[in-house]
Amino acid sequence: MEQIEPARVALHLEPTGRKEVPVRVVVEGVAPEGYIARPPRVTPERVIVVGPQSLVEQVTAVVAKVNIEGAKSTLSQTVKGQPVNASEQPVEKVTVAPDQPILVEVPIEQQLTYKTLPVVPQVTGSPALGYQVVGIMIDPVAITVFGDPKVLGDLDYLSTRPVDITGAVGDLALNTEPVLPTGVSLARRQTLVVRVYVSPVESSKLLEVAPEVRQVGDGLRATVTPPAVQVVVAGPMPVLTALKPQDVRVVVEAGGLGVGTHLVRPRVELPAPLRVLSLTPERVTVTIR
Repeated sequence: MEQIEPARVALHLEPTGRKEVPVRVVVEGVAPEGYIARPPRVTPERVIVVGPQSLVEQVTAVVAKVNIEGAKSTLSQTVKGQPVNASEQPVEKVTVAPDQPILVEVPIEQQLTYKTLPVVPQVTGSPALGYQVVGIMIDPVAITVFGDPKVLGDLDYLSTRPVDITGAVGDLALNTEPVLPTGVSLARRQTLVVRVYVSPVESSKLLEVAPEVRQVGDGLRATVTPPAVQVVVAGPMPVLTALKPQDVRVVVEAGGLGVGTHLVRPRVELPAPLRVLSLTPERVTVTIR
């Protein structure tokens, strides 16, 4: 007959205990640079622990651990809770009631930076022939954006979407939008207005014009020497291009002049907005007979 050693054993029996304790979340790891972990949420906030009565009485909380290392979006996990005592030491042989899964959610958000940047208008095309751009303005001159700190750190200004001024013959006010890099947004939606100031190119033109004598006395006849003068006129190129010799008049006033030879300064009549740069000769000889 076999013998079993020891022949007797001592058993310690005690009643099973149950206790409701709070759940405390321990977040391990760190979010990537540029992201931030917000305070975790846990469901349920309190659970029932079960085990030997004397051990259950030592439990002060259930720790639910979750690791957020590398997470770039909200992390949601069902975890196994660990009962602990007041010294944060695990209490063995005590478990969380099996019908109470612990769900931990840790919001992960991208850290956003705000920055006010100047806006540089982008203009394409050219005005009509004979016109030039004399100024460009943008309204507003700066806008506030927000986004990834790394991206914003490399930005010194923002460009607009191109505005086309092909064929312009006057001032323009064109609506456009800023070009935003990936990860950058407007702090508030707004329209940019690019104002392009266009004016005619200034030029000059030489014309030969026969002087016209006016107010010759009754019964008298007047001749002018030289028979033609040179007039240099200046103004917007489109107006000069269309200008014809007959549009310019060189007038010699003979009123009050008697028979004889007179040296007279002619008057030049021009369509607006042209102006006289020079008249050669400045005086003409008028002979009254």
